[in-house]
Amino acid sequence: MSAKAVDRWLNQGLQLLADERYEEALDVFERALKETPDHYELWTGKGVALANLQRPEEALAAYDRALALDDNFVFAWNSKSQALVEMGRFAEALDCSERALALDTEFAIAWNNKGSALMGLQRYDEALAAFERALALDPELALCWSNKGMALEQLQRYEEALEACERALALDGSHRLAWRHTIDMLLVLQRYEEALEACERALALNPPLTFAPGRKAIALWGLQRAEEALAAAERACEQEPADVNGWLARAFALTKLQRPEEALAAYEQSLQLVPTLPEGHAGQGITLLALDRPEEALAAAEEALRLDPMKAGGYTVKGLALVALDRYEEALAVCEQAITYDAAGGDAWRGKGDALKGLARPEEALAAYEQALALRPDDKLAYFKQGETLASLARYEEALAAYEQAIQCDPAWGIVWLEKGNALQALGRAAEADQAYQKVTDLLGVWES
Repeated sequence: MSAKAVDRWLNQGLQLLADERYEEALDVFERALKETPDHYELWTGKGVALANLQRPEEALAAYDRALALDDNFVFAWNSKSQALVEMGRFAEALDCSERALALDTEFAIAWNNKGSALMGLQRYDEALAAFERALALDPELALCWSNKGMALEQLQRYEEALEACERALALDGSHRLAWRHTIDMLLVLQRYEEALEACERALALNPPLTFAPGRKAIALWGLQRAEEALAAAERACEQEPADVNGWLARAFALTKLQRPEEALAAYEQSLQLVPTLPEGHAGQGITLLALDRPEEALAAAEEALRLDPMKAGGYTVKGLALVALDRYEEALAVCEQAITYDAAGGDAWRGKGDALKGLARPEEALAAYEQALALRPDDKLAYFKQGETLASLARYEEALAAYEQAIQCDPAWGIVWLEKGNALQALGRAAEADQAYQKVTDLLGVWES
C-alpha cells in the first residue's frame, strides 16, 4: 500500500475516533493493518478504538505492537498509560506516562495521565502537581480541571476542589465527572441549596446524569426536608439500585423520621454495594444506638475509623456508643478527638456532655450541651440531657425550660413529659405536674403516680 493510501486510512480512522464512531474506526484500522501490518500509528489508532469500546486487554496488546515497531512514539506510550489507569494498574501506568514525558515534556495529556496514575497510587500531592503542570500547558482541558478537583478533594481542600470542578464545567457543561464532584463538594461543604440546584441541572441534561437522583435526596435531607428526601431516595433506589447514594439518603431520611429498623436495612444495603464506605458504617452505628444495641454500634464505629481515621463521624459514633456502655473516660477522650476533627459537630459536643455528666462533672457537661445546642438548636437529646443535668443540680426552673425545648422538638416524646412532671413537682406545681404525667399516660399508655 502506498504512503498516500496509508495516510488516507489513518486520517479516516482518526476522524471516526474524533466523531466517537469507534466500531467504524476499528474496522478502518483493521482493514488498513491487513495491508500494512507494520504501521505503528495504525496500531495505536486501533488501540484507542478498542479502549473506547471497553476492550482494554486488546487495546493494551495493540499499543504494545505499536511500541514494538517504534518505542519513541509518544502517543502510544500515553495511550497505554491511560489504558493501564482504566485497568487499575497504576504503577505500570505511571511508568508509561514517564516514558511519554521523557519524549515530550510539554505533552499536557501525558501530565494528566501521570496525575491519574499517582491518584491511583494515593500520592495525592504529586498528582495535584502533575495536574497543575498539565493545566499550565493547556488550561482548556476540562478533564484535567475535574481531576485536579478530585486531588484537592482527597487533600481535604474542599473549597479549592469545588472551584476546580466549576472551571471544568465552564469549559464543558456536560462533563459527567465534573458535575459529580461539584455536587459532592457542595454536599461536603453543607451548601445544600446549591447542591440541590446542581442536581436539578444535572438531571436536566440530555441524557440526565444517573448519579444525580441519589445526591438530590441527600441534599433534601441536609435541608431538613426529610419526607421529600425519603421520596427522592426511594425513586433513586428504584431507578439506580446500584447507586449507593440513594440508599444512604434513604437511611439518613429514615433516621430523621425515627424509623430506625428501616434505616438500618438501608445502611446494610449501602454496605453491600460499597463495603468500604465509612459513612455507611458510621450511620449504621447511629441507628444501632437508636435500637439500644451499643456493642454493635461500637463495632460499626471502629470499622468506620479503620476505613477512614480522619473523619469525625466515626469518632462521634464511637464516643456515643462508649457513653451508652458507661465507659465515660474513654467516651470523653473520643468525643474530644471528634471535636478536634470537626468543631462544628453537634453530636460530638452532646456526646462530650454525656460523658462529663456520667463522670459527675455537671458544670462542664452543661457547657458542652450549650455548645451542642448552639450548633444544632433542634437536638432534642441535648435539651433532654441538659434538663437532667440541671435537675441534678436542683436548678428546676432551668431544667423545666430545657424540657420544654425538647418537647417543642418532639411533642410525642413520653420520657421528656415525665421529666417535665418531675421538675414541676419539685417546684411545688402539683397540678401542672399531674397534667404532664397525664400526657405520659396518653402517649405511653401507662403511668402510676
